Amino acid sequence: MKAKAEEFGISVDGLGPKFRQQGIDAEAAKIVNAFTLLEKAGGDVGGILVGLKDEIGKVVGDSIKFGTTVPKNMQPWIAELIRTGQLVDENGVAITDLSQIKFDMTTAIAAYATAETIPVPVVLAPSSDQASSRSGA
Repeated sequence: MKAKAEEFGISVDGLGPKFRQQGIDAEAAKIVNAFTLLEKAGGDVGGILVGLKDEIGKVVGDSIKFGTTVPKNMQPWIAELIRTGQLVDENGVAITDLSQIKFDMTTAIAAYATAETIPVPVVLAPSSDQASSRSGA
């Protein structure tokens, strides 16, 4: 959408808050999906969070700047990054107050609804009936 607007010389700033919210929602969904995928694959949550701190900082910074919302399911990650002094906006300015951020549960649900399919290894164990019949019981 941004490219289409730019193609016609339309400033993204002139497209309004709904357009901005869509962009923030899309970026937030990418973060949530990546976090979920890496965590389900056995990744260390702290390491994942540190690895995504720049992307999270951009979403939060843009949300504050444009008056949009952030998915509610990102709130614990954001709170932890603030607590550890690792949340900064695109200009390197620390974001230190969780109350500056507006959270939206609707967006959180939408972000999870678009999550990629996460491959989970499945170990097929025989049922208790099958196990007992194999052991001669």
